[in-house]
Order: sequence, then C-alpha cells, then structure tokens
Amino acid sequence: ANIVQTPNNNSNNLIQPDQQLRSSPIRSSEGWNWNWDGRHSEMNKTRGVRHIYLIRHGQYQTKTKFEDEKQLTELGNEQADWAGRALAESGISFTRLVQSGLIRAIQTATTINKYVKLNKVEQDIDLNEG
Repeated sequence: ANIVQTPNNNSNNLIQPDQQLRSSPIRSSEGWNWNWDGRHSEMNKTRGVRHIYLIRHGQYQTKTKFEDEKQLTELGNEQADWAGRALAESGISFTRLVQSGLIRAIQTATTINKYVKLNKVEQDIDLNEG
C-alpha cells in the first residue's frame, strides 16, 4: 500500500493512495516547456553578429628551405592587390586585420591594408603553418 506520512507522525496527516499528490497536473495539451530552466529568454536576446574572413596569402616562392625567403611572387603580389581592392569595394567596414608571422602572410596583409586602411595590423604566430 502506498502511504505517505508527514514528519509529525500524526495518523490524521496520512495521505491515502487514492488521494492526488500532484500539486500541478501535467496535461499533454500543454506541450513541453522549452524554458523549463528559466534561461530561454536570455537566449533570445539580440547579439552582435561577427563575420570572419579568412584570406590565404598569395602565391609565394617555394624553391627555398628558409621561411624568410618564401616571399610573394609577382603573381602573389597581384593576388594580394586584387584581394585588397575587392575587400575595399565590398563596402564592409573591417575592424581588425590579423596575420600570421610568415613573410608571405605579412606581405599579403600589408598589401590588403593599403585598401582597407586599418590603423594596425595584428600578428598572431599561432596562425603560422606547422
């Protein structure tokens, strides 16, 4: 027999099995409460949108063992120039330009920055290959 007893052990306080124990009945018509934890309203707040553009360096010299000699070729410089012009003409307002520490990436970013005109180009060596 399912009998629930309250802490004071008074027999008048016993709840019999045929009595309902639910404080709020569950109805299938109510559906699932997606905000059961009270955090859903926070998730609906408008947040800023960020776009990240990843641009690979232009073509570079490959017939050398030394990283500092792997500079952009003439075509690589033209590619960086084209990329810079295209980004400037896109009408997008860029807020950051981050490059790796490799010479070819530095050259590409420097050329692109002639067009997007940011005050500072950041360097992050974690972007280096290898």
